Order: sequence, then C-alpha cells, then structure tokens
Amino acid sequence: MSTEARKAYSRRYYAEHREAVMAKNKQYADKHKAETAARAKRWAQEHPDRRKQYQREWRSRHPEKAATWWRIRKYGVTPAIFEAMFSFQGGACAACQSLAWGPFGPEVHHIHSTGEVRGLLCHACNTAAGMLHDGSGRAKMLAAYLER
Repeated sequence: MSTEARKAYSRRYYAEHREAVMAKNKQYADKHKAETAARAKRWAQEHPDRRKQYQREWRSRHPEKAATWWRIRKYGVTPAIFEAMFSFQGGACAACQSLAWGPFGPEVHHIHSTGEVRGLLCHACNTAAGMLHDGSGRAKMLAAYLER
C-alpha cells in the first residue's frame, strides 16, 4: 500500500470512527498523563528557541485565544467575567468612555500592588494609569500642570 493510499484510508477510517478514536485517545492521554507532561517539559527545556518560535507563531495565528488565555492566567478574568465587565461598562473604556480600544482591544486594568482588577481600559488610559503608578495624587498634579 502506497503512502498516499494509507493516508486516504486513515482519513476515511477517522471520519467513520471519530467518536471511538477520540475516546481511545482520551483514555491513552489519561493513563499516560504524567509521562506525556514530563516528555513535553523535557522537549521544551532542550529546545527553548523552537518553543519560543512556536509560541510566537501560535499567538499570531490565534490572537483571541492568546488574549483569553493571558487574561485568565494573569488576572483570573474568565471569558464570562470579561463579557460581564464589558457589558457593565457599556462597551466603552471605564476612564475616558472611548469606544476606540487601541491595538490590543480592551485591556484589563489592575492595581499592581494587590492584583485587584479595576476594569477595562483603552490602551492609552491603561498606559497612562501605569505611568502614573495608579495613584490619583500624581494624576491630579499632572492635570493641574496641563491646565496651566
């Protein structure tokens, strides 16, 4: 049997027996979870440049998934929480009420010292808040300076 014929057979078989194949794969994954994780960790340590390159390519192909993953990992903001915050704010930046979010979409604003999430800001407001060290005193002094 040629390579192409074997590939065609495999595709047909998978299409016809998808549920059974998926169940078998899940059973294998559950049984060999520790060794699979160890193998993946070992590969990542042995190939750091290839791992970084793969991650960059994956993030560029899946920007929404990457943003969702980052929000969950960094801030604990699940998609449901994110949608609730977005709706509560009326789809606008919590600070300037702009609908123009900037290059990264709505950004999660948090207090750096505690990690507490405050709301969703546009890129400009989030950057400004970070530069002002999340303090209203410095912001008030800057506002007074700008008004002079």
